[in-house]
Amino acid sequence: MIVTSHESTDTHPSLNTAALDVAVGDNSFTIQLTAQRLLSLGLRHLAYCGYRGVSWSKEREGGFVRKVVDEACQPLLYQQPRSHQKREWANERRILAEWLKSLSKPVGIMAANDDRGQEVIEVCRTVGIQVPAEAAEIGVDKDEIICEQANPPLSSLVRNYEEIGYEAAELLCRSRARENVNDRTVVIHPHGWSHVNRLPSALRTQDIRNPPVGM
Repeated sequence: MIVTSHESTDTHPSLNTAALDVAVGDNSFTIQLTAQRLLSLGLRHLAYCGYRGVSWSKEREGGFVRKVVDEACQPLLYQQPRSHQKREWANERRILAEWLKSLSKPVGIMAANDDRGQEVIEVCRTVGIQVPAEAAEIGVDKDEIICEQANPPLSSLVRNYEEIGYEAAELLCRSRARENVNDRTVVIHPHGWSHVNRLPSALRTQDIRNPPVGM
């Protein structure tokens, strides 16, 4: 049994996932939903800020690029430094600041998670980029402490961890009872938005569990 919030299990290459039941979050849907919200604002400059060498961040980046290219836009990607020394926040924040200043405005930014989103907001404030007027940003995971501490508060896509846990428990019970599980991978869609009132009106909450056709 594997329980993961990410779409891929490639972070555990030694596991034979064909013989295991898997409950996962839907990264592909998460990316499409977030990019669609930024596009719905009429933004044509769309950027992604993630982490180098982190599998789930690369998954989200790849999905973001595909969605943005499908909309005939040019994805703008932050390249985190390779050097561990340059990744120390005192150093990286200067690199991130130069990247943010280089982006055409207004820009929609998807952060790989809420931690990264808070960092982007912090750097925007220090270099005079107005959020959300010049940079509309969305994070992922709804870490309430991080979202509230950001200034302005970070808008975030809520991952449906409760349902992932519920489905995982059901799979585990069925596995222990030696029942056959035809669909061994259960994919869980995100749950909703938090702090959407901090974004322009086009980002107001709607039911995302039943997205319109084509999303």
